[in-house]
Amino acid sequence: MNFIYRPAQMKDLEELGHLFIETFIHRDPMTAHLQLTENEAMDYCRVIFPESIKDALTCLAVDTNTNKIAGFASSFREDITNDPSVVSRLNPRLLDAMADTSHVFDILLKPLENFEGYNPQKCFTVMYAGVHSNYTGHSLSISLTQNLLNRAVAIGFETAISECTSSRSLKQILRLGFKEINAVAYKDFGIDTFKDVPGALTLCFKVL
Repeated sequence: MNFIYRPAQMKDLEELGHLFIETFIHRDPMTAHLQLTENEAMDYCRVIFPESIKDALTCLAVDTNTNKIAGFASSFREDITNDPSVVSRLNPRLLDAMADTSHVFDILLKPLENFEGYNPQKCFTVMYAGVHSNYTGHSLSISLTQNLLNRAVAIGFETAISECTSSRSLKQILRLGFKEINAVAYKDFGIDTFKDVPGALTLCFKVL
């Protein structure tokens, strides 16, 4: 198989949304426990991904034989959960889901407050990286995330964090030179939504 890597464009939005559903709503342990419907997840994608695409912060791996998106990595220049123009376009069900995840991440990120070398204005967050089930085993997630980190450096970021939701994502992010700085079992966050999620959420840090 051969792949090309390129920034996502608005014409990719629907296909990207379906891939997000396949990789996160159906396969990611944390996101799956939010119990979003596919329609709710697509509504979320139609609001948030344009914010990333406009800054060239969504990278795609495209199968050159089929011209289909095989995988993606995505992030944002700024925290979209604090952007009224974004939040106002999300329905109450999505806002509730974001509130649960925001609470969890606030706890996970607490050690950063006193972490040497951390400057929130210069720290990039790797948000999403997913590969279609037909294309696993080609290290696409690692290549996509590295492309995204290269873009982060180009626009002025000096460090990066990743909130790994599973042991698999943790293994991949460590291969890119990130270091673990905190881990919290899902059952210990005190959120009913995540009390039955196996394993832990792990925070990793890297100097770019």
